[in-house]
Amino acid sequence: MKATPTPVKVEVIEERIRSNPAYVAKFKAALPDASINIDTVAEAIAAFERTIEPAVAPFDRWVDGDETAISDSAKRGFELYNGKALCVVCHRGWRFTDDLFHDIGTTTTDRGRGAVVKDDPLLQFAFKTPTLRDVTLRPPYMHSGAQVTLVEVMKHYEKGGIDRPSRSSLMRPIQLTDQERQDLIAFMETLSGSGRSATAVPKQQ
Repeated sequence: MKATPTPVKVEVIEERIRSNPAYVAKFKAALPDASINIDTVAEAIAAFERTIEPAVAPFDRWVDGDETAISDSAKRGFELYNGKALCVVCHRGWRFTDDLFHDIGTTTTDRGRGAVVKDDPLLQFAFKTPTLRDVTLRPPYMHSGAQVTLVEVMKHYEKGGIDRPSRSSLMRPIQLTDQERQDLIAFMETLSGSGRSATAVPKQQ
C-alpha cells in the first residue's frame, strides 16, 4: 500500500523561510512592511504565479497548421482526450481548465473547497481543476501529490474515484488500454513549451 505524503505544518513552513537570509532579504524588498507568515507567503507565491505564462508548445504549432509538430501517437491522444477519455469535460479551452472545483474522489480527509464553503454539499472534497499546460513537467499529481505518474492519474479516473454524494457527476468509469494511456501522455507532452525559467533562492544549509 502506497504511503500518503505527510502534510507540512504551517509553522514549519514559516520557520524555514524566516531562517533563510536570502528569502528574508527578498521578502523585505518585495513587502517591506509585512511580516513573514503563511498569509504573506501565499501572497508572494500568488504574485509570482501570475507572472508565469506557458511558452508556445508543439500543440500550438500543430493547431496553427504544422502537421509535423506532434507525433501520430499525440494526435491519437488528442482524439481520446476529446472523446473516450472524457478529459475535455473539465480540462477545456486554451488553458485546459474550466477553473471550477470538483470532487474527483481522491481523499477522505482533506475537504478541499468544502472546508471554506461548508454549506454546499457538492463542494465537499472538491479541488480546482489544474491546467494541463506543462503538466508533464510538474509531478507528483493531485492536490496531495499522492500520484507520481500520469499513468497512475489516468487509472484513478478510470476507476471513477470514491463513490459519495459530493463526487462530480462528470466522473464516469472508463477503460483505457496501455496504448491509449501512452497516446494520452504523448498528447500531454505536446502541451509543454520551452524558453521559460525561474531562479531559485539558495537552499539554507
